[in-house]
Amino acid sequence: MIRAVLLDVDNTLLDFHKCAQESMKRGFADWGIPFTDETYPVYQTINNPLWRQIEDGIITLEDLKRIRWVKVFEALGVDADGVEFETLFRSYLKEASQPVEGAYEVLEYLYPKYQLYSATNGPYLQQLHRLEIAGMSKYMSGNFISEDIGYPKPTKEYFAVCLEELQKQMSDISKEEILMVGDSLTADIKGGVEFGIRTCWYNHNKEEHKTDIEADYVVDHLVDLKEIL
Repeated sequence: MIRAVLLDVDNTLLDFHKCAQESMKRGFADWGIPFTDETYPVYQTINNPLWRQIEDGIITLEDLKRIRWVKVFEALGVDADGVEFETLFRSYLKEASQPVEGAYEVLEYLYPKYQLYSATNGPYLQQLHRLEIAGMSKYMSGNFISEDIGYPKPTKEYFAVCLEELQKQMSDISKEEILMVGDSLTADIKGGVEFGIRTCWYNHNKEEHKTDIEADYVVDHLVDLKEIL
């Protein structure tokens, strides 16, 4: 029986792509930089591998802040201060909280039945604020944010801290009673599987499964969680 549900934030509860794209557009407009159909895809080719490196322990969140937009501007051929733009971008991203389709319906459904916790690799204050302005904080019994915990998903240390905190609130809870829900096979599902908790892969992009990591459940739409829980 599941008692606690850990919910990833970006691209699980909140639509990171929409949030990031809107934040980029605002920042580019402020700096007079053209924003085209090719701009966001270039950002993704830089940003996604950097987050994989964070998951693998190769770089830190602070490293990402220093190099992300430097690399993006280099790829775009833009002569601008990437470190300074990172600060501007994050200021807009902190205020961006577009929900994933079905997020509120699922939270309303899960809230009376389970203890809900956000579980994210994003910056601490940023993620807390985005959940608050999205009206999602009220559903959470707590928040497991990597910058606060000191370890990112998918490390065992991250999930060990989650379990320790859960046991403070539910002293008899076991790993088998915890479900991790997220869109990332490499962070959410791999981390949960290797730590020994149950997992649900939110495969919203309908990606082909290319790893030996197997989630307990797979859903294409967030509302499909209602059929599992």
